[in-house]
Amino acid sequence: MNDILSGSKNNSTSSSTNNNSAPINSTDYYQEMKISFEKYELERKQSDQRKEFESIEAFILGEQRRALQQRKDERKVRASEEIKLAADIAQLKGFRFESI
Repeated sequence: MNDILSGSKNNSTSSSTNNNSAPINSTDYYQEMKISFEKYELERKQSDQRKEFESIEAFILGEQRRALQQRKDERKVRASEEIKLAADIAQLKGFRFESI
């Protein structure tokens, strides 16, 4: 190569002296690509795990809400049955007092 400033030739074939024009070493390129793919796979795995966690969390919260509503409904039914039972008992006592 001709050195533009000095006009001399550079016969050096070493690629380690000049980083800007150094040819790409295939093993370095392979390692860089491997690291890039590993990073991508890790990010994708974390993203998938986050989505799965959010899905499970949403399911659990939905089940908790459904179970809470079911317990409220069961309490209402139980209370209405108790009221009905109390009314039946009062009616039976009323009949008993009338017969005396």
